[in-house]
Amino acid sequence: MSAAIASGITIQLDANINLTSRVEFVSVVGVVVDGQGLYAVDGQGSISKTSFTVIKSGVIGFYISGGSVTLKDLTITNANDGTYGGVYALGGASVYLENVMITKCYANALWVSGSSTTVWVVGSNIWSNYAKTYGAVVVSAGTLYLKAGTTISSNYAVDGYTGGGFGLGLTVMSGGSAYISASSIIDNGDTSRGVNYGGGVYVATASALYVVNSNITRNYAYNGGGVYSTGSSAIVSLVNSFVEANYATQCSGAVWANAGTTTVSSSLIAANQAVVRGPGFFADSSAVLTLSFCELRGNLLTVSTTAAYNAGVLAACPGCSSMAATITIIGCSFINHYFDVYVSISTIYITSGCALNTFYYSTSASSSTAPLAWPKACLTARLWTSARV
Repeated sequence: MSAAIASGITIQLDANINLTSRVEFVSVVGVVVDGQGLYAVDGQGSISKTSFTVIKSGVIGFYISGGSVTLKDLTITNANDGTYGGVYALGGASVYLENVMITKCYANALWVSGSSTTVWVVGSNIWSNYAKTYGAVVVSAGTLYLKAGTTISSNYAVDGYTGGGFGLGLTVMSGGSAYISASSIIDNGDTSRGVNYGGGVYVATASALYVVNSNITRNYAYNGGGVYSTGSSAIVSLVNSFVEANYATQCSGAVWANAGTTTVSSSLIAANQAVVRGPGFFADSSAVLTLSFCELRGNLLTVSTTAAYNAGVLAACPGCSSMAATITIIGCSFINHYFDVYVSISTIYITSGCALNTFYYSTSASSSTAPLAWPKACLTARLWTSARV
């Protein structure tokens, strides 16, 4: 289906389409594909859900290079060519997905490529896809907007079966930006899939993630159950959002800030879990983490082998020498943690309005001394940099 298509036309489906080649739009403007809420575009590929091996190779659903295309009220399923799946947008394309379901695709459901490429996903559902190495949705460059009740859910990275998956729901690679508003990233990943990073979202260096009024919930990974951010120029911003019930089989149930800048404000961080360290936030490798007017509640290790690791906010840790971070906490409340905040060899600022129950600070990366008692109300700004208090 790669024949020349004129700009400005609407293609209205009146039946399901089984593809033998990809639907290709190159530099067309104002084209609309309307499934009328009834019909599907099927790439005719299939994958084993037990062994995560390809049973039958299919084709990409939609290949959109340049121009502007709208896909609305349709389902895209079983699409894959081994690298790309449901929709591949590149070359400066402007793509608008409205009420679109992308499911059962292998090798990514949606891939955004090219610095001037922009994709809007509105009121859509991207679920039960089996991605190859990276997440169900990948922004390798360009800009992605998820809006108005869009959900990314129940997706897996196939290579994570033996190790190596990144961003099982969403991967934002270097040069990419993702803006999420009034949407959800939920139930992505699997605790049995080996080594993977970012059950909900993986944010690479020189990329950015902005989340407003949204949920990152019940995602699973080896490290960074909710979000894993890495690289000195990575940016993560969470505003008025929920990060809840995420799980990591190793470190950081909620958010791992592995370098870069992470800012979280007016958000709830609750019931996240990890097995080894940092069930809430884990910040290291010169990360800059700022929490303002948030509530952190019940973020706990499932196996408390080392008490110092069991903290709502963990900055570096015993045994993590030379991995200092800078933490600022403004007006936050902490409820039901072993340690609310545990800081090792890092810099921390705690300003007025914070409610902490248990706090520990050490200049030694191997310190195992008893926790420091700390008043529940921190009424004045304090700074610790070089001495235990």
